[in-house]
Amino acid sequence: MQTSLLPRKCPSCGSDVNQDGIQAKTPAEDLDAATLRQYWNGFFKEHMFFSYRRCVQCSLLFAPKYLSSELMADLYSNMPDNTAGLPQSVLEKTQYGYFRELRRFSQLNGVYGEIGPDIGLFTQYCIKKGNFDKFLLWEPNQRVHGSLDSQLKDKAYSISTDMLNLDVAENCSLSTLIMIHVLDHILDPLDFIRNARAKMSKGAILLIVTHDERSTLAKVLGRNWPAYCLQHPQLYCQKSMRKFLEIAGFEVKSIDKSINYFPITYLMKHALWAAGLRRMKLPDFNRPVLPLKLGNIITIAQKVV
Repeated sequence: MQTSLLPRKCPSCGSDVNQDGIQAKTPAEDLDAATLRQYWNGFFKEHMFFSYRRCVQCSLLFAPKYLSSELMADLYSNMPDNTAGLPQSVLEKTQYGYFRELRRFSQLNGVYGEIGPDIGLFTQYCIKKGNFDKFLLWEPNQRVHGSLDSQLKDKAYSISTDMLNLDVAENCSLSTLIMIHVLDHILDPLDFIRNARAKMSKGAILLIVTHDERSTLAKVLGRNWPAYCLQHPQLYCQKSMRKFLEIAGFEVKSIDKSINYFPITYLMKHALWAAGLRRMKLPDFNRPVLPLKLGNIITIAQKVV
């Protein structure tokens, strides 16, 4: 039985006028729930995703048909952490680069909020190098809560499993809000970011990292680009991100390609996978590590009023 899907207008500006985007070889909208569950986690499987269209009004690339929020919550509830496939030391280098960008704009004090911290690779720098009074985290994957608890044990903090409900934070309380690879997973991102804005104090800083669907890597790999996947109901570029945040009432302070660090064998494996050579084995070497601006953007915005 085919999965029941919800129709969607552009989740950024609400327009129902769109044009051709990207379609998978096996469109996910043609699959049943059992098959989607089988392919929900992990790389190096047959590449499946929901067909994307591009909004004519704001340029957002989004899936006009997607899963219900209930089925999404079920699929996300028992995922492995997001660090699989890369050494933690390499991931930490990437996250520290994000932190340096935050430090350019934030005083690193007040009430810290982070949506989707996973095992806390970014959070750790704000704990060690910041002067925050309280930490409020939203992480639906209970498998990683132990890691977060251990880092925050000497701090005032809370961890909520309901990522869509920000009510644990008082209105106008957050001085800093972090969303690293979260926004392109949210079914209704405009309503979500407006709710998040209401929890932020005047002058508060918002840091967002997302995939860049107009990156060189996306253009080279086409529909084999890894970010075209079941978990992303929409994908951003610099133009659509700026427009989205302006609609939501933020002032964009900075938006740029971000640097990620990758072992060379990791890149080779993904290149072979994209070329269809999924069974070829390569040795796992963590060095050399290359800093590359491949496929992500980092955005800093501020609540000015």
